[in-house]
Amino acid sequence: MKFWKIAQQETTLDDIVTIAQQLVDAKKRWHFHILTPSCKLNESGDFVLFLENCTDQEFYTVHANQKPSDVGKQLVQLLHGKDVLHVETTSAEYTPTAVMKEMIDRAKELNSQQKPWHHHMLFPDCKFNSSGKWMLFFECAEPSEELSSLSETEPTEDLKQIETLFYQGTN
Repeated sequence: MKFWKIAQQETTLDDIVTIAQQLVDAKKRWHFHILTPSCKLNESGDFVLFLENCTDQEFYTVHANQKPSDVGKQLVQLLHGKDVLHVETTSAEYTPTAVMKEMIDRAKELNSQQKPWHHHMLFPDCKFNSSGKWMLFFECAEPSEELSSLSETEPTEDLKQIETLFYQGTN
């Protein structure tokens, strides 16, 4: 399912942070995606910040001409906690799966080449996820490449790795 097939409300970057905080305060299930212009979910040609309120089946979007990194960092910390952007807080016992290692290595390589890539954390109840599991999805347009990792539980340690790299990159 692509985001433009979902009835949504257009809003602003400031308002989307307020909406997310209200969802946190109300203890509602929510998450967000930053859709890059090359994302397979996105036909707009813009960056799109897409927020999904899973509890109430409400959807909000913001279109931007550049990656909304500052707002993305605020939202990811509201959603996953302050440590999500601190790879140094990764558990000493953490060992990535083979596919996660490939994803991490590929993200590092693309960042060093200043080539765009992006990822999505698809929650089990996300409109874009039909697996019913947690899915970390990696996508690169040039060259065309996709990787995904499924988990029964939220892959917090994997997420720290990939989120940190995403906000370091040019995407």
